[in-house]
Amino acid sequence: MSERPVASDVSVVIPTLGRELLEGCLESITDGKVWPAEVIVVDQGATSGVARSIERLSRRGLVITHVRSSETGIAAGTNRGLERVRTRFVATTHDDCRVQTDWME
Repeated sequence: MSERPVASDVSVVIPTLGRELLEGCLESITDGKVWPAEVIVVDQGATSGVARSIERLSRRGLVITHVRSSETGIAAGTNRGLERVRTRFVATTHDDCRVQTDWME
């Protein structure tokens, strides 16, 4: 069950190279006043850190889909994520960014 209200018509796409920075990005989303319906993380890296971060934050109730991709580049990662969006709206951010707590509002 979600800890926050959910914007059921918004998904978030985050391309990542598997950097540790992703943890901070996902934390900023979970700190938000409203959560997106789904976060789609497109993982272009070869580390297990992404899966650990996703597992930990999913336990809080945030719906996170982990998509592995052998392609590289921010555009390719974003496109792979956009292909999986099922909501009416989509927002994107990057693994080295932090979102404001009211960005989903």
